[in-house]
Amino acid sequence: SLDTADPNIERTRAILDEIRRMEVPVDSTTAEFAMRRKLEELAARFRENPERMDLLGQLLGSVDLALSLPFPVQFWKVQNEYFDVLKTFYPQACKSPKAAEKWLGLFTNLGTKLSFHIESV
Repeated sequence: SLDTADPNIERTRAILDEIRRMEVPVDSTTAEFAMRRKLEELAARFRENPERMDLLGQLLGSVDLALSLPFPVQFWKVQNEYFDVLKTFYPQACKSPKAAEKWLGLFTNLGTKLSFHIESV
């Protein structure tokens, strides 16, 4: 479920919950690699199309999922992509906050999950 082109986050959560409940051992190295690769692909697509709310939502949901895993996932490439959007698109979005209010909320939430403090950037 992590290696599909468009992961169903709720389905993946249900599978992970079942794995935890049944105490099935997970190859964390392989799972981390698959999750990281999916996050990096989503982050790159979002950087190329930052105005797309659907990509922002997918990325936020996927980061939430990654943070819920029983092993750490490396976010540095995702953080780099986020920083690029923060420096290029975010200032434009702030100029029309009423039109972009939902986008700004999701983007700020994503930044918090990726350990960014937007006010200090």
